[in-house]
Amino acid sequence: LTNARKEMIRIFNESGKPLTVQEVHQGLHHTTADLASIYRSVNLFCELGILTKLDFHDKQYRYELSDAFVPHHHHLICTQCGTIDNVFEQCLPEGFEEKIHKQRGFEVESHILEFYGVCGTCAESSS
Repeated sequence: LTNARKEMIRIFNESGKPLTVQEVHQGLHHTTADLASIYRSVNLFCELGILTKLDFHDKQYRYELSDAFVPHHHHLICTQCGTIDNVFEQCLPEGFEEKIHKQRGFEVESHILEFYGVCGTCAESSS
């Protein structure tokens, strides 16, 4: 585990939101790593189950620590400013995944829930 990779994990741990590779690169203060090295490390972390790759349909991938390292959560995405916030409240009624399994024989391994809309700041500035 190189110093750059340790610092990358620190950045993800402290961010509180999904990050692009460019944002991780900008956050590196105590070590130097080129963008290609960061991409390779991020891909490795995804393969190892440390990071989750997210696609919010804005032409760039974002990454965050996987559910193995942070509580399961979902995202609020502002369609005006692009802000992304985490939502840690329960997303599905208890037993919902079990009900899917009983009714359809489908074994749920994971799920992603995203809410698209306008954040409070953008809503306030437009009124």
